[in-house]
Amino acid sequence: TMVHKLVYSPHCYMMFVDVGGEYNKKYHRSLLRWYKHRDKETAMHQSGMLIGEFGLSPHKKDFDKYLHDIFTNADARHASWTYWSSDAGGGWSPLTAERKPTPILQQLVQVYPQATAGELLSYSFDPTTKKFEMEFISNASELPTVIALPPAIYSNGYQLSISGTTRYKTETDSKTNTLLIYVAEQSVKVKVNIV
Repeated sequence: TMVHKLVYSPHCYMMFVDVGGEYNKKYHRSLLRWYKHRDKETAMHQSGMLIGEFGLSPHKKDFDKYLHDIFTNADARHASWTYWSSDAGGGWSPLTAERKPTPILQQLVQVYPQATAGELLSYSFDPTTKKFEMEFISNASELPTVIALPPAIYSNGYQLSISGTTRYKTETDSKTNTLLIYVAEQSVKVKVNIV
């Protein structure tokens, strides 16, 4: 049997990104409509979604709210994303010409599940509070659930709480900046909280 690994990869640009203005309620509604249409197309293609391209200048008013809304909606759909910028140290870039972080980079760095040993139910990350939440139904295998923990987010450490099971072990991989969670119980709802 041949397995096809396809993903639907639309681009996401609201009109204010290119023609001016600010991210306001009108564009928020437009972004929600964009996701609604992508939901229909994803179902039609029977595939996952990777937002293949989006970006904007950090000088746009409320650019951070726009990015937050993109990420919140992507997370709710378990969609991946890639940020676009071909200007090294320029207007939309996450880095300055001197390789220093811009406000864009501060929004892009996120905690997220890289792999789930079981069925992923939900996850979210709030860059303001640095709170990550995840729920999944466990598959008691030798493979772990893997969560990306960028060092810039938890430079002073973090607090981890896991509920739904007491039969688990964790380890961190400092080379890949990940948290690995091994659950020994099958088909239990596991909740992970990191702050």
